[in-house]
Amino acid sequence: MSEEPNVIKNTLENVAKVTNAVSSFVPVLDFISKLINEIVSIYEKSEFSKNMCSRLVDRVLMAESEVKRLKLIKKQYEGKLCDQEYYDSLQKFKTTLEKIKRFVDEFSNMKSINKTFRATEIKDRFASLADEFDTRMRDLNFNMAIDFAMQRKLDHDELMISLNEITKILKISGLNSEVISEVQIMKSQDTSVFKPIQIDPKDLTPATTRSDELQRKGNFSYLCKRMYNFEEVACKEFKHKDSNDIKKKQKIQKQLAILERLSECKYILKFYGLSRIEGKDVQVLQWAELGSLKDVYTANDIDWVTKVSIARDICRGLAFLESVEILHHDIRTENIMMTADYKPKIANFDVARRQNETTSEIPDLKKVVRWMAPEKIKGESYTTRCEIFSFGMLLWELTYEKEPYQDFDSFEDIKELVINGYREKIVFCPTQDSTIKEIQQEFECIMKSTWQDNPKLRMGVGELYLSLEKLAEKYVKPGDLPKIYNDKELDFDGSKFYGNAIDWIDQTLPPELKLLKFYDVEIKEPTPLNEGIKIHQSINKKGPEEEIMKMRKQAWECFEENAKLGNPVAKYWKGYYLWEGYYVDKNKENSMKLFKEAADNNVPGAQLRYAFALLPDPPSTPITKQTQEEFIKYLTFAADNGNHFALFHLGDMYLSGKFQVKKDRDLAIRKLKLAASLGNENAKAILKKEGEITE
Repeated sequence: MSEEPNVIKNTLENVAKVTNAVSSFVPVLDFISKLINEIVSIYEKSEFSKNMCSRLVDRVLMAESEVKRLKLIKKQYEGKLCDQEYYDSLQKFKTTLEKIKRFVDEFSNMKSINKTFRATEIKDRFASLADEFDTRMRDLNFNMAIDFAMQRKLDHDELMISLNEITKILKISGLNSEVISEVQIMKSQDTSVFKPIQIDPKDLTPATTRSDELQRKGNFSYLCKRMYNFEEVACKEFKHKDSNDIKKKQKIQKQLAILERLSECKYILKFYGLSRIEGKDVQVLQWAELGSLKDVYTANDIDWVTKVSIARDICRGLAFLESVEILHHDIRTENIMMTADYKPKIANFDVARRQNETTSEIPDLKKVVRWMAPEKIKGESYTTRCEIFSFGMLLWELTYEKEPYQDFDSFEDIKELVINGYREKIVFCPTQDSTIKEIQQEFECIMKSTWQDNPKLRMGVGELYLSLEKLAEKYVKPGDLPKIYNDKELDFDGSKFYGNAIDWIDQTLPPELKLLKFYDVEIKEPTPLNEGIKIHQSINKKGPEEEIMKMRKQAWECFEENAKLGNPVAKYWKGYYLWEGYYVDKNKENSMKLFKEAADNNVPGAQLRYAFALLPDPPSTPITKQTQEEFIKYLTFAADNGNHFALFHLGDMYLSGKFQVKKDRDLAIRKLKLAASLGNENAKAILKKEGEITE
């Protein structure tokens, strides 16, 4: 009898240990569930590369059921959930999911694709992630009923489809990774470094043209034609409120400087700079001989193939804006300017904003509502999918050559129609022409997809882009002249054939949401990486040596622990400690390997350090061509990710010709300005010395 209390006590202690161990797995499993949901959410919102990313997302979704099983039926898995090795495998699985999340996120939009697209590296990264994920599944004994040979074939097929699509997008759209990186930095900085070009009024000479072409009103408050550097330009009055507010003035100047860089895209109306003529401040813009697209279709009828060419080029411009994360907020034919050869240029960026910013005040909401997405009308944030909706309305406007909802003048009436799912009727005039018939069918498909009530169900920029490119490849022949007819000569909607028959199309679809929960743990978990970084950053190098060693030991253990779990940022920090010999002996060979692994996983600090680690010691030693190319490659990666040290060193290198590179002053000054805008004092000093800034 005397042994019974001890037996009971031991039993209770064992139960408590098991309970504590099992409960410690809960937050890890919850975090994994959260990651899975985030991956799926990013994939659902993605504009590009859905085929490629779907192969990884499929794996993630298959694993989701096993994670749920672990969470729901803990009793069955007590043996595994009391095992430290199994817990570590879960942590590694979590790290793999984080890598997949980054991969899907990187290839979900034009900005990241343009920055990171290197086909061989993408294939290697994809294969590595797929193998790593499959290994984690086996380590965890997850039940995955998969034919791995078939899976590999599907992986390869979908990867090739996505890479071919991305190659086509980048080749045709003419996206410039340097411009994209620069605009990203310019947008993020509140700085006086970036200013638009000031054009001397003397350089704006009178245009030799008819007097009735010298001034236009229309969508501009004042417009006259001039010659600038032997090119015809338009001078649009530039009214800027709060001109005495320095911060607002700097913001406007920065926006105009950004617009100047956007002009690198040939589908955007070129902005040359600011000037002053006839007592008015003006923007100097590319001259659009034909006025707006609305002006063109009001005066003429546009052939179907020409409509395809115009729609495709507008979409190319939108793809470019997507790549720099700028939303126009007012896509309609009145804001598309047309050159003499019928090339469209997106214009009037007065209400444009970076993504996730609120739209500035739109002067004529009653007019603009005809192109607005239902969620924006309801007051929700403006997103890429709102822009897609507006493009669909513009396509309808271009198709039928009239504004949407012409029978309705009231803002409230149009608002109610759109919010309740009503759209313009799509009716075409019957035709025996197979070309026209296919164009009509594709336009209808695009319009219906872009008009969906649920933004998630609208086609993305990538899908829209490829649809129009495919149509244009088939029917728009290089060198063909646009076909323009007299107004009302063509019958687009069959009104002459059918008579007046206008109805509305009703489409409604609801969204869904999901929530998650976390618990405390007792089992040994890795120290959060951010804590290790904070410890390192708080070290006082002038403090007692014993205290410094103690803190570096804590930081090192954190970095090593997280690096073992595959965290690329932790690998960078581990490499840094090995390079400097902090707490551990110096090992530059291992450090270089870690820097490169982290750099190849897009860690900017690692990209910078790996680049400089490649250089010979002493610095005076000549470098090989291979080393020079590798150095510039990784330094450019870091610069593209906004690292101001990398931007400075690139600028300094191209300015001085260091490391045997060819001097390029224009490129050097651009890089130095970007570095200066991010606070790099060395860049500012060089810019002052070169006479580029005075402050």
